[in-house]
Amino acid sequence: TIQMLALMIDKTGDVRALQFAGFGVMIMGLYYGTVTHRNKNRGGNISYKEALGCGTLISVFASATYGLFLFIYYQFINPETVGFMLMKERIKLQTQATYTPAEIEQSVESLKIIYNPYMLGAMSLIAYTFLGFVFTLGISALTKNEK
Repeated sequence: TIQMLALMIDKTGDVRALQFAGFGVMIMGLYYGTVTHRNKNRGGNISYKEALGCGTLISVFASATYGLFLFIYYQFINPETVGFMLMKERIKLQTQATYTPAEIEQSVESLKIIYNPYMLGAMSLIAYTFLGFVFTLGISALTKNEK
């Protein structure tokens, strides 16, 4: 979503600042979800293991929702975005003097496999679940409250 927002704002595709903002939102959501679960469902007490499980479960559902959104967006709402990303990569490779035209074509063909809506959705599910788990390792240490 962050990358798509950056592409809509300006067609540069430089999304580093927005990605960090997205990570911040993800961390806040994981923290809020874990604390809410601890306070409302666990009577204010939660072990590290339970907090880790809660945060990971939140990550799985959020990642699945995001992956589905990516698939729908790239498949039905704005399929020309994939073409734009491929064109941008082609131009970037052409500006570097180290690639031959055949190598550029081979790279673009490989990127077509990765940039297909099914792959983008599946990769986001895996990547954001893992990233959420990593964030949850630290968040669980902050939110645990054992008797």
